Amino acid sequence: MAPAHPQPERWRLEVAQRVSIAFDDEIIAGIVRELNGAAQIELARRPPLPLPPRGLIQYMSSQGIMRHHGALSIPGRGRLAFVPRGAPQLLLARQRLRADIRVPVEVRRADGSTIETRSIDLSESGALLAIGAPLAVGEDVTLTIHLDRHQPTIRTDSVIVRFSPEGYAAAHHIQIGREPLDQLCWWIFDRLLSVRGHR
Repeated sequence: MAPAHPQPERWRLEVAQRVSIAFDDEIIAGIVRELNGAAQIELARRPPLPLPPRGLIQYMSSQGIMRHHGALSIPGRGRLAFVPRGAPQLLLARQRLRADIRVPVEVRRADGSTIETRSIDLSESGALLAIGAPLAVGEDVTLTIHLDRHQPTIRTDSVIVRFSPEGYAAAHHIQIGREPLDQLCWWIFDRLLSVRGHR
C-alpha cells in the first residue's frame, strides 16, 4: 500500500538521522525514528503548544544544511510528524559552515602549558581564538572546546596557521574524531539557524 504522502524525490532523510525543527521562535533537536510518508521524529524536549500547523525541518546532508518546509502534527507522546511540502533548499554549503560563536577554549601547548581563552568563531575545519602571542604560526596545539553544559567538550589536535588583522590566532584542526566532528558541526548548525532566523 502506497503511503498517503509520497516523499519528494530530493527528500533524503534516513531513520536515526539527527534533525532540527524550527518553530515560530525556537529550535528543538530530534531524531528520525520512522519514515512512512511522514517523518516520525522523537524530540529532545516538548515542543511549544499549541503546535503551529507548519514548520521547518533542517538537517545536514553531504551538500550542507538543508531546509524543508512542511506540515506538523503530534501523533503520539514524545513524537512529532512532519509531512514535507515541495523540495528542500540548500541553506548553507558544508564547506562554509562557520559561525561567530564565543565559548571557552583551553589551548594546550607542546610543553604542557595551557592558555584559557575564548573562540571568536568556529568552523568544521578550525577556530579563530581571542588570543595572539605567545602562540606562533606553525605551532601544534591541542584545543579543548567547551560548547555548553548540555554538550561534551570537543578535543582536537590543531595547528596555528595564521593571525587575523586584529591579532587573533587561527587554528586548523588536523586530527579530530568523527563523533566529535559531527557534534561540532551540529552545534555550529544550530547556532546558524538561531542567528539567521527560521520563518
